[in-house]
Amino acid sequence: MECVLCDEPVTNPVCQDCLAQAIEQWLWEAAPHKIDEMHTETETIRAEGTVKCIRCKQLFSICTYCYTKHIFNWLHDGELQLEFLEFFNFDMYRLEPYTTRKVFS
Repeated sequence: MECVLCDEPVTNPVCQDCLAQAIEQWLWEAAPHKIDEMHTETETIRAEGTVKCIRCKQLFSICTYCYTKHIFNWLHDGELQLEFLEFFNFDMYRLEPYTTRKVFS
């Protein structure tokens, strides 16, 4: 199945909820004041689908890349964004020193 946002095949079948749990654990150490805001933000990028999460078996349709790109852009903080990429890059984008330009295209 394809991601409803980018129309690319979902090759890393981990749902938004499972990713959000991992990101929340990271935020607990990096920026605990953003956890509640992240929960609200993740509701804006939700779509039911036909891909089954390998972790929780929930059906979803937004790929890991699009979801992490959304969270990356939501962070709005260069230091947090760079640390986020260290933990959640899924080998889909280069980790390079943060600059004022967007890391994602």
